[in-house]
Amino acid sequence: MWFFRWLGIFLLALFFLSLAMQNTELTEFAFYSWDSGPVPVYWVVFCSFAAGVLLALLISALQQVQYRIEVKRYKDRLRAMQSELDKLRIISLEEGLSEVEEMAGTHKQQKRGGKSHG
Repeated sequence: MWFFRWLGIFLLALFFLSLAMQNTELTEFAFYSWDSGPVPVYWVVFCSFAAGVLLALLISALQQVQYRIEVKRYKDRLRAMQSELDKLRIISLEEGLSEVEEMAGTHKQQKRGGKSHG
């Protein structure tokens, strides 16, 4: 996996290097009252690309935080449900055990009653 990451970084650097070599003309841009002055075209493209990457990283980080909060909520809910299920199993086992004991007691009484009559 590290190979593909470094290959991607290398190809991106190669792309920006070739872009810079082919677009050395100067341009100017303004934003309201701010004026950039003469700037190479490749610098404008690179800054725009970097701003887009940073914006995408910010959005991705916010989504990751939301996903982690959601996963924590689901884990807490799962723990509560597991605890409830364990309690229900214990109750079910206790009820089943008391029924078995009652049946065993009835069976013993029947055997005693059968022996005394026989």
